[in-house]
Amino acid sequence: MSEERFSELYADVLSDCPSDVEFSDSDSDDSDIRPSKRQRRILSDSEADSDEEWNDIDIVPSLEDYSRNSRVPNFECDPPSIVDVIDSFFDEEFFNLVVSQTNLYHTQMKDLHKNSAKTLQWKEVTTNDMKKFLGLLVLMGQTKKTCWRDYWSTDPLVEIPIFPKTMSRMRFEQIFTFFHLSDNVENVLSTDRLYKIRSLLDYVISKSQSMYVPKQQLSLDEAMIPWRGRLKFKTYNPAKLQNTEF
Repeated sequence: MSEERFSELYADVLSDCPSDVEFSDSDSDDSDIRPSKRQRRILSDSEADSDEEWNDIDIVPSLEDYSRNSRVPNFECDPPSIVDVIDSFFDEEFFNLVVSQTNLYHTQMKDLHKNSAKTLQWKEVTTNDMKKFLGLLVLMGQTKKTCWRDYWSTDPLVEIPIFPKTMSRMRFEQIFTFFHLSDNVENVLSTDRLYKIRSLLDYVISKSQSMYVPKQQLSLDEAMIPWRGRLKFKTYNPAKLQNTEF
């Protein structure tokens, strides 16, 4: 194709080009038409290394002296049984706290719960009662039912004999109604958002610190739970699934 014919075809597109542009069959002349772009030169590994100073001296971080000794309580048998560990963590102090507050709450609120647990007469909760009650709560997490009353069902298809053998349904409902961890009268003007469980929380923290002293190197992980309610110290995370089963 002649140069004149080529110019006629591209006259509209290249109208801004100077009239003395010379065309050739080579594509290399396109650089005269298009605006040149600045290209970034990629350095080779040898060139990049030459710009930085490398040495074989490791910088030792400044760490505080660790003088604590990692320890756990001494058990009679090694390894200890599950019962030994539970008894050492949830000791008599814990059950005295829960039992006393539950009985106190019944005394304060019994007039508002005259028909609580139907016709069963109230008896003071003992440590043995509380152990059975908490044990059944843990067991409920292992064997799920549609309604908590189904755990005491007499239907042979769904019954779980351990529940009625451990505690009657009426007694369980009584303790469940008045289960408490703090005195409402003392905390009526409290500004603590966790005052309902503050006594238990203080106990768990103190017990954890005395039960186990960790080593110097620790691995920390973050635990997130889905939450869409109104509670100041909980944060809504839209990326967390509400119902997730593994």
